Amino acid sequence: MLKSKKSIIIIITAQLVLSALAPGVAFAASTGSSSVTITGQLEDSSGDPVTTGEVIAIDSDGNGTPVKLDNSGSYSISVTAGEEYTLQYTQGIDSYPDDGIPDLYTIDKRSPSSDVDLGTIELPEAYNVDVTVETSSGTDVTDSAAIDVYHTNKNNGVESGFELLPNPIELAGQSSFTAVYDDKVAQTAITVNQAESVTLVTDNPADITGSQVFALSDSGQIQGWERGAYTLRTDDTDAATRITQPSVVNGEQLGDGNSFTDGNDGTNTKSLIREFDGDRNPMGVHQSGDDVTITFDQSLAQAGNQLDNQDNVELVAARVKPEDGAGAPASSEEALTLLSDIEKANKNASFEILDNSASLDGAGELTHTTSFSPGHYVIFAAVHGPDSDGIETGASSGNSGLADHNISVDGTVVLIGADQLSVQQGSTTVTGPGTPEAGDNLTFDIDTTSAFDSSDDGKVTHAVAVYNKSTFEDSRFDLVVDESKLGTDFSASDDAQLEHSINETNGIARVEDGTTLNGNDLADGEVGRPVSAGSAIGFFAEELNTDQPNTDPITAGGADNNNYEQIDASVTVVNGENRDAQVSVDTFDNFTNGKYQYVVVSTLDDNESQLSTTTGTIQLGDDSSSDDSSSDDSSSDDSSSDDSSSDDSSSDDSSSDDSSSDDSSSDDSSSDPIITDPEPDSETEPPAIRPEVTQANGTAVSTVGNLSTGQTVVLDINEGDTSENEGTAIERLNITSAGDASGVQVNVSTSQRPVAGTPDVARAQTVLRHIEVEVKNLEESEVSEGTFTFRVSQTRLENQGIAPESVVMYRFHNGSWNALETTHLGGNRFKADTPGFSSFAIGVAQPSVSVTDASLSTTEVNTGESVDVSAVVENSGDLEGNITLDVTADGTSVETREITVGADESVTETVSVTFDDTGSYQIAVNGVSAGTLSVTEAAAATDTGTETETDTETITNTETVPSTEPPGDDGGLPLIGIGIVIVLAALAAGAFFFRDRLLGV
Repeated sequence: MLKSKKSIIIIITAQLVLSALAPGVAFAASTGSSSVTITGQLEDSSGDPVTTGEVIAIDSDGNGTPVKLDNSGSYSISVTAGEEYTLQYTQGIDSYPDDGIPDLYTIDKRSPSSDVDLGTIELPEAYNVDVTVETSSGTDVTDSAAIDVYHTNKNNGVESGFELLPNPIELAGQSSFTAVYDDKVAQTAITVNQAESVTLVTDNPADITGSQVFALSDSGQIQGWERGAYTLRTDDTDAATRITQPSVVNGEQLGDGNSFTDGNDGTNTKSLIREFDGDRNPMGVHQSGDDVTITFDQSLAQAGNQLDNQDNVELVAARVKPEDGAGAPASSEEALTLLSDIEKANKNASFEILDNSASLDGAGELTHTTSFSPGHYVIFAAVHGPDSDGIETGASSGNSGLADHNISVDGTVVLIGADQLSVQQGSTTVTGPGTPEAGDNLTFDIDTTSAFDSSDDGKVTHAVAVYNKSTFEDSRFDLVVDESKLGTDFSASDDAQLEHSINETNGIARVEDGTTLNGNDLADGEVGRPVSAGSAIGFFAEELNTDQPNTDPITAGGADNNNYEQIDASVTVVNGENRDAQVSVDTFDNFTNGKYQYVVVSTLDDNESQLSTTTGTIQLGDDSSSDDSSSDDSSSDDSSSDDSSSDDSSSDDSSSDDSSSDDSSSDDSSSDPIITDPEPDSETEPPAIRPEVTQANGTAVSTVGNLSTGQTVVLDINEGDTSENEGTAIERLNITSAGDASGVQVNVSTSQRPVAGTPDVARAQTVLRHIEVEVKNLEESEVSEGTFTFRVSQTRLENQGIAPESVVMYRFHNGSWNALETTHLGGNRFKADTPGFSSFAIGVAQPSVSVTDASLSTTEVNTGESVDVSAVVENSGDLEGNITLDVTADGTSVETREITVGADESVTETVSVTFDDTGSYQIAVNGVSAGTLSVTEAAAATDTGTETETDTETITNTETVPSTEPPGDDGGLPLIGIGIVIVLAALAAGAFFFRDRLLGV
C-alpha cells in the first residue's frame, strides 16, 4: 500500500489498528471533468535514461496513478487539475533489480492547474539495504512482520513510501523504516550512501506501550522512551552551589486541536520543579565525594502506571569527555543520542554502572545514592531484558577485551530517563564589591587556588553573572508541548513553545574570544543594550548547535501579572586568566536598586571537566527592605517561597489568557490603565490638567486654555473599540509645555490614508493608522515632550502575525518619516514619545539590512594562509534583522555567516578565509567588492641552524569599556547571542541548555 509516515504515526497513536496497515495496493485512474498532464524524464547517475519501473502520482487519499517509463526515460501522467499529487518512482512492487538505481525515489509534490513538465531528474546511485526485524530476545521475525519503507527527497523535503515486500531494497539518501510485529512497532531512519544492514526491534524489555518507544541506535539495541525526559532527576537541595529556580516552572499540554499562539496556550498544567522533603529543587553543582541522591518517578511522565514493579532497571553514569569536537551535550535529546553509536559514546564519555539489577517499587519509583568524582555527567536509567545483561562496562562484565570504562550492550535496552549532573572538586572563594551603586563596575576577587588539581598550563576561564534576584525568582516559564508530536520526529522548534514572563534582559554581556562552554564554542564580543529573551534563547541554541525553541513572552507571572518583565543582569566571561583573578561586571545607571545574585563559574582552560563554582548576593544601591550582602552559598538558596505559593496550580491560566476573547473584549479591558497621570517633579511644578475632549466628524477637539512652564495636559481621546477604528485606538495624548502659553487648542484626527502632502511611510512594512495632530498657539519650541498611548487589535496582531515589538509610531518631520521611541506596555497596548506634533502613523517596522562596504586585510597571501574579509553591514530599518554574509571568490561562495544587526545600526563583521590554490581572486561579500586577492605558493622553509621563535602572534586589544549610561536608539554593539538569564542557568547547571535542564525536555 502507498502510505505517508504521518498516517503511520496516527495509526500508532491509535494503538496500532493493524487492519489498516496492510491492505493491498490501491491504484486508481485519474478522474474528473478537468485533467492536466505531468511529464518528465528520469536518468541514472551515469546520465543514461532510466527505462525500467514506473512513476506513480499519489493523491491525498493514497490512490496511485502509475505509468511506465518509455525507452527515453520519459513519462506522462494524466491527473485531475487542482489536486495535490506526490510523484514517486519505483522499480516494481514484487521484485527489485540489482542495478544501482533506487527501487524507491520521491520526485516531487505538485498541485497542477495546467500541464507541467518537471524536466530531466537524475536519480542518485543506490545501494542495497538489508532489513531485519527482531524481538528484544533476538528472535528473527522479518518474514512475519509488516515493514514499510520511505524515502525523503533532500531537495524539497517530500516523502513517500510503500510496503516492503522483497528484501533487500536499493535506496539512496534519506530513508526510514517502520516495522510492526505482534502489535508492537519499531522505527528507524538512516542516510544511505553505502550498503547497509538495518535491524528493527519491535518489542522492548520494559512494560511500556510500543508506540511510545523509538530506536536510538541504528542496530535497534538501544531504544528511548518518548516520555522519559523528566522522570529521572538528581536531588540538588543540598548541593554545594544552589540557585533558586523561578517561582513558576510548568509543563503543559497544547490540547486537542489547538495551535501555538501569542497567548497562554497550555492545558493540564503540572509544575516541573521537583520537591525533595518539601523543598523545591534548585539548580545545583555538587561537591566531589558528597552523596548525591538520584530519583526516578514514572508519574512525571504522565503515562499511567506502566512501570509499576519494573525489574531489571540499571543506572548508568557517563562522564562526558568530548573528543570528537562536538562538545558536551547541549540538550536532553543530545544526551540520549550520546548512546546512539556505542563506538562514538566510548570516545566521548567514560561509563560507570551504578546499579545493574534495581527494581522500581509499586508506584514506579526508585531512589539511589552515590558519590562522584569531579566532572560533567549524564545519568541514564534503562531497562534490560531478563535474559540479558543490558549495558555493561569492561569493569562490570570482566570482559578483558573491553576497557574498564567503555560500554557494550547485551540484548535490547530502553532508556527511561536521563539527567545531567555537575560535580566540582572545590568551591571558589569570592570577595564581592563593597557598597556598589547602579552604573558601577562590579569587581569580584576570585580565588580558585585550592579548587582544582594541577593542569598543564594552569590557566582558567572565569564567568561571572549578576542578576536581579527577585525578578528572576518571581518569573514564570511554561513549556507547552504538542503531545501528539512526541516521538522520533519531535521538534523543539515546531512542536513545543517556551512561554516566559521575562521578555527582555537589560545589561552588558562580554565574552572573550576563544571562550568555550563544555566544548561548545561561544561567540566573542560585547552586548551593551537590552536584548529580547527570545533572541537570546534562539542565539544560544544556535551557539550550542541545538534546535532553536519556539518562544513566546507572556504577561502572566512575575511581580506584575499585567506586564512583561525586564531583568537587570550582566555577565562577563574571560579566559586564559590566573587561578586568582579580578573580574569586572558592568551595570547600567538604570539598574533597579535591590538584592542581586551573583554566580561565579571557573573551569580549567585545558580541562573543562574541572570546574569550580560559588554564588552569593550583593546589595545594589539603597534598599532598606533588603538583607545585607552575603557570599555564603546557602544564602543563594532562598527557599522562602515554598512550592504551594509558587506552584501554578493556585493561579488559573485562564485568568491571564485572553486568546479566547474576541477583539472587542480584549481591546477594551476594564482594568486600571498602566500609564497614570504624570506626577509633578517638585512642589513648584504645576499639576497636570485634564480638559474636556469632544469628538466631531472623526476629530477629537480640546480647548486647553492657558499652560504654565512644565505643565502637562492630559487629553483622554478614548476612541473606544479597536474594531471600529481599523484595528487601532488612541487612548490618550499627553503634552508637556516648555513655556507659558494661552489659548491653546489641540485637534487630533485619524484616517487610513496619509494627510494630503505627506508621502507614504516607505520605512514601514505596513501602516495601520494615520494620525494628524494640530496644536494651536503652542509652537514646537514650546513643547517639552508629548506621549501617545494607543492600542492595536489583538486579533489583528495575531491574524497578521505582527510581533508586538515591531509596532512603531512614525512622525513626519522636516520632509521625512522617522521612527519614534515606541514601548510595548504588555498585551496590545503601546506608548510613543514625540518631541513635537505634526503627522503621525502607526505602523509595523521592518529591518533593512545590507552590506555597504567590504575590504581585505591584505591583498597578498601564501597558500594555506588566511585573509580577513571585513564587511560593513548597515540596518537602515527600524527593527532588528538578520543577514547571511556570503563571501565569494570569483563568484563562488567560500564562506557564509549569519549575523544580527540592531535597528538603525552599522557593524563591521570580519570573516577569515583560507585558500589552498594559487591564483588571483576577486573577493566580494554579498556582491560588494572587497578587492583582488593574490595567492602565491608558500616559499619552502630554509634551515639556517639558528633557533628562532616562529609561533608568536601579536594581538592588539582594542576593547572599549562601555558607558554605564543606558544606550539610546543609536547605541549598542551587535548581539553576540548570550542572554544573561540563559548563560546564568547554563553555566550554573554545568553543561545543558536552559530549556532542557530547567524544564526537563
